[in-house]
This record gives sequence, structure tokens and C-alpha cells, in this order.
Amino acid sequence: KVVIDASGDATVMHRAGVPTVIGKNYMTYVAHYCDLEAAEKLCKDGDFSSFRKWMSTGSDMFGNGHPEGMDMLTGETAEEITAYMTEGKKTLLKRVEKMDKNSFDVMTLPFMPQFRTIRHIKGDYSLKMEDAYKHFDDSVCVINDFDHKDRLFEVPFRTMIDSDFDNIIAVGRCASAEGFAWDVLRVIPPAILTGQAAGTVCSECLKDMRTVKDTDIHKVQKLLENDNVTVHFDDELVPTDTENVEKMSVFEYEHI
Repeated sequence: KVVIDASGDATVMHRAGVPTVIGKNYMTYVAHYCDLEAAEKLCKDGDFSSFRKWMSTGSDMFGNGHPEGMDMLTGETAEEITAYMTEGKKTLLKRVEKMDKNSFDVMTLPFMPQFRTIRHIKGDYSLKMEDAYKHFDDSVCVINDFDHKDRLFEVPFRTMIDSDFDNIIAVGRCASAEGFAWDVLRVIPPAILTGQAAGTVCSECLKDMRTVKDTDIHKVQKLLENDNVTVHFDDELVPTDTENVEKMSVFEYEHI
């Protein structure tokens, strides 16, 4: 059997004894609302894209606005999850109490605690910001930094495995990354791509009776490419001026 951990917090890996890293999260409680301005614009141009607005309470993803005196949260315990939800709702209530109740309407509250980085494995390799525009022989997909769309990363298969555990693979934000690279790896498109790669690996492991660490990664890469997955980026896409990339790579974000 081969298991894929797509839990979002590496729960399966953790319970299997795989070494993991715990993250820290700011209080970033986000609801959605609409107001008269958005409704008027919708009636005028028929564009629903701006009808739903974000109402962020607390911090942005870089810590600006985190409640003073409140510890950062791992999201690992029920107590922290409860604290996140109760504090977030109280902060949202304080904000909407100051608004004209006849001018807006809260449309949706979070369906789940909005923890971005809970836990990931200590993989055979950890993706880093300085890996932007680097090629890896065992790459399984190409992703970009959502904050800088032209910054490309190849994701090594080694970020998804611990070779001491031969039948389990981590995907998405459960995979191994450091610093802001964890934020780059955790979002939905990388989760989809690493998930597809993991499924392909599992299929080949079962067919060939191999362990995960003994995967024929070049065969997997060909299969992924046949399914229109970009495994290696084209060097022509690399900007000639990467000064900003180099500056970003030395950033340390407190919440990781």
C-alpha cells in the first residue's frame, strides 16, 4: 500500500512517526460582505467579480495587524482553533458594529479556521526561496510565487518524501519547504500539481512493486508530461533582472 497525505496539516505523516515541522500563524480572520457601492456597480455593469468584498480582521499574511499580546497560533490543538474562531468573530463584530447596518450585509463567514501553515514534513529536501529559477532532476511540476507571478519554482519529488518511510507521500502544504517558500507551496495550484504527481507515483509503485523512495522518477516525469504537466520550466521564461528575487530570498518571515 502507498498512502498520500493530503490532510493539509501532515496529520497522517505525523501519526505515522514521520518527523514534522510546526508552523505559526497570525490571526487573519476573513469574512465576505457586499455593500451599496458594490450593488450599484453590479447593477450598472453586470459584473459579479467585485460584488463580494473581503472583510479582513486582525492581521494580513505578513503579521501587520496581529492582535497585540496574542500569541501566534499553530492550529495544532483544539484550544488554539477555538481561540482563533472566537477571537476572529469578536473582532469582526467590533468592526461591523461601527458600520451603518443598512449599507452592507455580511455574506459569508469562514467555513474553517484559516490557518495557512500548520505542519509539514521534514522531507529529503526542503524548497527554499533561493530555489527560484533552479532546475531539479527530480522535479515533478513547476509552480509560481502567487505574490510574484513570474517567479518560477520546480518542485523536487524529494520535498514530498522522507526516505525512511517507504510508502507515504506528502502533497501541497504538507510537503517540505522553508520560510516563505512554504507559503508558495501551500496554495491550491501547487496542491493540485503535487497531488497529481503523488497519484502517478503511487500508481507506478504498485505496478512495479517499488517503494516510494525507489520510484523511477524519470518515468513518472514522462507520464506527467504526457498529461500536460510542466515538469521543467523553459529558461526563456527567466527574467534577465532577478535582483528582486534575490532580495526576496533572504527575507525571514516570523510566522514560519
